[in-house]
Amino acid sequence: MEKKTENKLGAIRLSPQRRLILEEVMGTKKHPTADVIYRNVKHKLPNISLGTVYRNLESLSENGYIQRIDTGTGPRRYDGDTRPHAHIRCTSCDSLEDLPEKNLLEKFLLRELKTDYYIQEVIIEIRGLCPECQQSDIPEDIRQNPLQVEP
Repeated sequence: MEKKTENKLGAIRLSPQRRLILEEVMGTKKHPTADVIYRNVKHKLPNISLGTVYRNLESLSENGYIQRIDTGTGPRRYDGDTRPHAHIRCTSCDSLEDLPEKNLLEKFLLRELKTDYYIQEVIIEIRGLCPECQQSDIPEDIRQNPLQVEP
């Protein structure tokens, strides 16, 4: 019989490398890419490889410890918050943030959706320009006619 230790969390063993990668993802709200995580953990584990980071991120996401975000426009991002929630992404600088209204959009969508499908997951990403990029990147025609959401 296998003895449970604090190095085990659920179905996968938390090796020192995997634990450090998990802590890196859990310790930020910036939704980092594998490259960013690699650069950050390399300071503590100089011999770690990028491939090891990728494999561990995939294992952690497949086992539900972190969320993998495929934006469709760039590298995968990772989120320590595994609860269902929507994201908003800047189309200029590619920053990605959680929307503060947890589950609001998903609940509205599912209430209005008429289908015989069994819904397994709802992924919502809103795209726009972050406050910093708005200062310089918004063309005049869009600045005068932005998409507004009615309250």
